[in-house]
Amino acid sequence: MNGRTLLVFNPASGHNRRHPTFAKSLSDFARRHSSSVTLVATTAARQATELSCSAVIDGYSCVAAIGGDGTVNEVAQGLIGSAVALGLVPCGSGNGLARHLGISLNTDRALAD
Repeated sequence: MNGRTLLVFNPASGHNRRHPTFAKSLSDFARRHSSSVTLVATTAARQATELSCSAVIDGYSCVAAIGGDGTVNEVAQGLIGSAVALGLVPCGSGNGLARHLGISLNTDRALAD
């Protein structure tokens, strides 16, 4: 593993859809951490699973789902059986998993963690 993180961003997720400027904030974050962070926005259903499968093959150490529970589920599906860590930046409409796990719903704090 190389310490790189793939951020899988679902722009159609609850918070993200309602706050379109969030995409720019994410791009700025990825640019500031360009040596270790790659940001990819999904454009279709189940694409997050494909992206996380590719991240396993490409040697990423973490794939972070930026969206709601559906995005987390898709990303996690691609990581099953691998040693790649699953990150969660909750930005959905309900964020049930993040709430259950006690993950901060503050996006900046979740990205920093």
